Amino acid sequence: MRNFPVDFSDDQPLDIPWPDEIKNERLMLQGLDDIDLGELLKEISKIRLEVVKSARKRPDATQPLSEEKGIRFLTTAINELRRLQPEIAALQEIVVENTREEFLEDLFPTIDAFDRFFESVKYVTDPRAIRYIEGIKAIYSSVMQILRNNDVKEIPAHGTFNPKYQTAFGTEVRNDIPPNTIIRVERRGFIKGKKILRTPDVIISLRDDLVGE
Repeated sequence: MRNFPVDFSDDQPLDIPWPDEIKNERLMLQGLDDIDLGELLKEISKIRLEVVKSARKRPDATQPLSEEKGIRFLTTAINELRRLQPEIAALQEIVVENTREEFLEDLFPTIDAFDRFFESVKYVTDPRAIRYIEGIKAIYSSVMQILRNNDVKEIPAHGTFNPKYQTAFGTEVRNDIPPNTIIRVERRGFIKGKKILRTPDVIISLRDDLVGE
C-alpha cells in the first residue's frame, strides 16, 4: 500500500454509483477490543485502597510487601495505565483500520471477476439472459456498497500515464495519440482517504518508431 498526497491533476477519485441501502459488515476484533481501561483502573484503585486499610488496621504487621511498597507499586501501576491509555486507544484504532483495509482488499478479486463477467455479456440481447444479468448486478452492487460505506473510491485512469497512481500492465503501438497515453484499464484501482489500496493496471500507448529502443 502506498500513501501519497492525493493529486490526480484535474481529476478526483471517482464515486461509484452504488445503492444506498446495504448492511455494512464489520470484522470482530479480539484482544484489544476487550480491554476496558476505565474498569481496570477502578479495580486497581480498589486494591490500593484495601492495602491502605489493611495496613492501618495492622500497623505492626510484617508482610513480604510492606504498606509503603504496596502503595507505591499500585500507585505506579495506576499512573502507568493512565499514561498508556492514549497509546492503547491509538493502537486499537490502528488495529481496527488495518483489519478493515485487509477486509476491503480481499473484496478486490471478487470485483475483478464481476468486471470480467459484465465485459463478456455486454452485447447480450436475450431477455431471459438479461434478467439473469440484472440479478448478478444486484449482488455486485451490494459488494460495491461495502466499499462506498468505507469511503473507498476508484482511482481515475485516463489521459497521460502517471506511475505514481497507475501501473503499466502493457503497451500498444498507437501513432494517433501521444506516447504514454492510457488506452484502457485492465484492472481498476482504489483509494481510501489518502492511502492507495491498489493502483489500476492500464495499457499505455507506444509509438512504432520507439519500439525496440
